[in-house]
Amino acid sequence: MAVGWDYADLSSATSAAIADAHAYWNVKRANREMPDADEIDPLEMRSYLGKILLIDLQDGDRFLFRLCGTEVRDLNGAELTGKYADAVTLGDSQEAFIESYRRAITSRRPVFFRGKMWWQDRGYATFEQVNLPLSENESAARRLLCVIDAKLQSPAR
Repeated sequence: MAVGWDYADLSSATSAAIADAHAYWNVKRANREMPDADEIDPLEMRSYLGKILLIDLQDGDRFLFRLCGTEVRDLNGAELTGKYADAVTLGDSQEAFIESYRRAITSRRPVFFRGKMWWQDRGYATFEQVNLPLSENESAARRLLCVIDAKLQSPAR
């Protein structure tokens, strides 16, 4: 796989965690465009809890990591909870990640992407990620439930 990442159809995801999260999101949304953020319970996502990020849109254009799963924390090499996406190191693809958050908020639909990238001098990471929008009182999207299924391959020594 070449280095880089691309948006793809969510039905092409190979990650069981992403499939489970999308199914959970669909159950919670019922016949609505998206579920309300208050309906999401991390304890109902135990099988993939380590792979999640809950991200809040704040001040109209900044993304705050509300909750960072342990696998995401370990992959990143730092705790993200309570930090803004534009103020932490997300590797060379930081702007692309933030754009993927904006895309899900704006479209009010799941955004799925996959790829391979050099991750902060720690090796190559291959990954799949889905950003699932959540509403605030059934109005505008204000939060994201993201699931990241990644594998870090150590650099050759």
